[in-house]
Amino acid sequence: MVRKFLVLGGCVMSLFIVACDKEYDKKSVEADTVILKAQVYTANDHRDMATAFAIKDGTFIYVGDDTGAETFIGQETEVIRLENDLILPGLHDNHIHASGIIEFERCDLESNPMNLDELSTFMSDCMKRLKPEQGAWLVGEQWGFSTGNTPTKQFKTIREALDAVSKDIPITLAGNDGHHGAYNSAALALAKNKAGETIGLSKATLQTEFSDFAVMVGVDRDGNLDGMVNEQARNAMAKISMLDGDINKMVENAAQIPARLNSEGITSIREAAFSKAIAPLYEKLAQDQQRPLRITLSQFYNPLDYIDANNKVNWDVLSRDAYKTREHFEPYKNIKADSMKMFIDGVSEGNPLATPPSLPNAAKLTPYKQPIFEWNSKTEELQLKGYVNTESEACKFDPSLLKDQKAINQFIEKNGFLPQQCAVSTGVLESPYDVEMDFIKRFHAEGYALHLHVIGDRAVRTALDGLENARKINGPSPQPQSLAHIQFVHPDDIKRIGDLGLYLAYTYAWISPVPEYDLTVMPFIDEIKDIHDLYRKEYYSYTQAYPVRSTMQAGAILIAGSDAPVEMRDPRPFFNIEQAVTRAGASGMAYNENETVSILDAIDAYTINGAKALHQAEIVGSFEVGKKADFIILNQNIIDLASSNPTAIRDTKVISTWFDGVLVYKSE
Repeated sequence: MVRKFLVLGGCVMSLFIVACDKEYDKKSVEADTVILKAQVYTANDHRDMATAFAIKDGTFIYVGDDTGAETFIGQETEVIRLENDLILPGLHDNHIHASGIIEFERCDLESNPMNLDELSTFMSDCMKRLKPEQGAWLVGEQWGFSTGNTPTKQFKTIREALDAVSKDIPITLAGNDGHHGAYNSAALALAKNKAGETIGLSKATLQTEFSDFAVMVGVDRDGNLDGMVNEQARNAMAKISMLDGDINKMVENAAQIPARLNSEGITSIREAAFSKAIAPLYEKLAQDQQRPLRITLSQFYNPLDYIDANNKVNWDVLSRDAYKTREHFEPYKNIKADSMKMFIDGVSEGNPLATPPSLPNAAKLTPYKQPIFEWNSKTEELQLKGYVNTESEACKFDPSLLKDQKAINQFIEKNGFLPQQCAVSTGVLESPYDVEMDFIKRFHAEGYALHLHVIGDRAVRTALDGLENARKINGPSPQPQSLAHIQFVHPDDIKRIGDLGLYLAYTYAWISPVPEYDLTVMPFIDEIKDIHDLYRKEYYSYTQAYPVRSTMQAGAILIAGSDAPVEMRDPRPFFNIEQAVTRAGASGMAYNENETVSILDAIDAYTINGAKALHQAEIVGSFEVGKKADFIILNQNIIDLASSNPTAIRDTKVISTWFDGVLVYKSE
């Protein structure tokens, strides 16, 4: 049964409960807008459906059936009669980098997979079109690091392909995940050491001053750089970010953000990595008091940028910077900066095309496998030849061998793999463990909502250690704490996640099986028997990847984050909802169907749960009397489609979006 509520003068009256001592005449209240003959998913505690509602001064004054809503129609009321269209609360994207969804002229690869010939041609066209001045960089954005990039007769490495574009202008490809990069020789030559001296990143300096970056830099069989450089190693050349590459153009086009998000049905977001670099953009958005978007800024500061003379993190200075930002945005309407972001680790993709294959750097509880790949130039296919036994006699060599190319070649001929593949790695934490523990404890105590990037299972465990410790020392926090991505979780940690009542911002669109991408992850975690048979239930990388249903059943709260522009600039909420329900790829096969969830679970992740995670469920997130009227009307009923034709959910379009009871987007 649908509950029907009426709020008048701050009192609540329902068909079941009278919460005020005096009665009111419903006809004395005239709604601004009444919508009838709809299918309204309320997202309230009972997951009720309604058919109508009434709005006054931007808030819901009635949610129920048509007959009840009609009592609020007056001479000035706008009455909208639908044809059973589905209506949802406004959507919440709990992990997005909104600066990256702005469109303007740039060199944008749009995540399209290209071989090295095609990539070189594309970047040459960008060079001719954009004409960077001497000393400026050519930046190729949205580069798909995990698909394409295959060798050709002309180019064996991505560095060669970019050198063919220019040997003078520094060129970089910015990975579409914000963690990977590729460079030409001119760019690599600009690398600076810790003293700020330009010494270049090369085979020689990678063994000396840049040795800490060795696991983040791709090389060929001879140890020469192949152009791939990942994570913080990229900062040696220049801090070029996909999120603030041209901040002036972003500020000029700031209005695109609410307009584009509203067209997707999104009315609330968490900016997942607010930094000083993109502050001008959010300053511009904050000043627009009519902006139809609620914004929560998760402030991001790298603790390692706050190292003092004693080689310790100056937490007081970092805390002061965060406090100033939080205070600065307090006077503005519908924007707040009460959240803190931390990267616990990096990402889980290796590079099978490198020689030796580059290992993933996400923090893992057990060592990564060392697969032996071979590129077949005739069939243009990657082949898996086997795995290195890192405990074998072959791997017990004198480390000085790695400095002798002749000895390396002899080792390869004898053993069939490179000696570098004897390395044992469990990935890396972005900051030392103690620093991450201190960050979580401090900002938990200071009343921030923590938002933690975790990919590997060791990163998840580290985050849980920190949050449990913070709660033990500081007591419970009124702020919601959340994890983002959560790609791999050890079975022992699922209950811990539930016990902490964490909000989990899965990016559901990433869960479907994509063999070309999965080859950059799964063979490094499990000893894959056949690269054409990746998805086996005995593989850890299959059963423990994105354990959505398991974590929900343990007590965690599902939310959703697109991570746009990662992979693509489109936040695509309905594709994410579909993937939460199906986890299916192009073939129709699900990536561990045991972890699918219901359509209402997926919608709640984007609505009421999303509002709770942003600490604003008292005003939005569901159709309830007294809440702000943020809602969307859809062109198809995704609740029905989930059982009849779930793969059609991705095609859903927003007919209209309403914010504070005002129409802010209408499809053509």
